[in-house]
Amino acid sequence: MMQGKKRGSFLTLIAGILAIAACVVYVTVMYKLPIVFVLLIAAAALAAASFVGVNNTVTTLAPAVIAFLSATAVIWAVNPMVNQLGYVVSGLDDISTVIALIISGVLMAASMIVAIVASFMPQTEGEV
Repeated sequence: MMQGKKRGSFLTLIAGILAIAACVVYVTVMYKLPIVFVLLIAAAALAAASFVGVNNTVTTLAPAVIAFLSATAVIWAVNPMVNQLGYVVSGLDDISTVIALIISGVLMAASMIVAIVASFMPQTEGEV
């Protein structure tokens, strides 16, 4: 399973792990949308499928798709919390109400960045 893997393949797997970590933290956010869970779980599943090597097309396209899914998850995660963020900025509420959103958003963004970096690297030994 590990034979023939390049650094890009491991970075793709790390992007999937970051997506799952973001999903776990997102559970504790005050106002959440189910689509965020779907996007993050899809990103993690795609990372796992890519690492296992389902087929060459999946392995090659996975990092770009994972980056797209993670970026979309960040956008959807912030949407229902815009009011809370405004309350915190204006001093009407404490930062503790949005800290879970900030942490999960950072994890989603990290997943996206790692996936973007992985998309520029070869995934398997046969790629150039």
